[in-house]
Amino acid sequence: MHEFQTHLWIVVFVATAGNTLGALITYGMGRLIPNKKQEARSLELLKKYGPITLLFSWLPIVGDGFCLGAGWLRISFWRSFLLILLGKFARYLVLAAVSLHMFS
Repeated sequence: MHEFQTHLWIVVFVATAGNTLGALITYGMGRLIPNKKQEARSLELLKKYGPITLLFSWLPIVGDGFCLGAGWLRISFWRSFLLILLGKFARYLVLAAVSLHMFS
């Protein structure tokens, strides 16, 4: 494996870990919100499609809303963690593949 590829994998794992931890903090903040009616777009999508929307927590603007909404709706922490982790990892894996293609 080339040195660039090795470093790229490290970047993918560190970025995934950091981004996932940030999303879990947002999830935790959602757990602190009193359970009152909210009409945020991301919350409505989360209600409509369920926890699977957390795979898209990497999206700009609505992604943090998904994590916050998951906490507010009291979706299982471990289920949320797994789906957020998979979504974030997939994002960085795609970016790494594009980087490999561009720089090889």
